[in-house]
Amino acid sequence: EETFQYDSNDFYNEFVINIKDAESVYNKAIEKGIIPGILLEKHFPELKDCLLINITEMTSKKEIDKLTEELEG
Repeated sequence: EETFQYDSNDFYNEFVINIKDAESVYNKAIEKGIIPGILLEKHFPELKDCLLINITEMTSKKEIDKLTEELEG
């Protein structure tokens, strides 16, 4: 399976996205077997509609594409 390529050493990256109706998007992704990150509002109510996403060198392009499609709706 093809993996995401990066021109430097191994890396680790987390980022937060704000997406309309994040809880619904999160639940739909989970139902499809996609792990969409962490729903931050469950831990930090002030971060409503935010997901913490993690992409590493072990994340395949296929997985990134599936997540992207799910987030785009």
